[in-house]
Amino acid sequence: MIEERDIVADTMPSWEHARAVYARRGGEVERRYGRRIANRTRAHLERIATILGEHGAFPVLSAQKP
Repeated sequence: MIEERDIVADTMPSWEHARAVYARRGGEVERRYGRRIANRTRAHLERIATILGEHGAFPVLSAQKP
């Protein structure tokens, strides 16, 4: 039996949540990590959907005892 699942789509809500937290708590993030690191992290979070869409596909094999 061959089964396909898109786990990238399953993980997107987690990435969206992380992005929302960084956006909502931007001032705290900048105080804690500095403006440069905070901006870089936010930029990476903005690009994650595109990156995963382009490079996140890979085959996975699973052997199960009958």
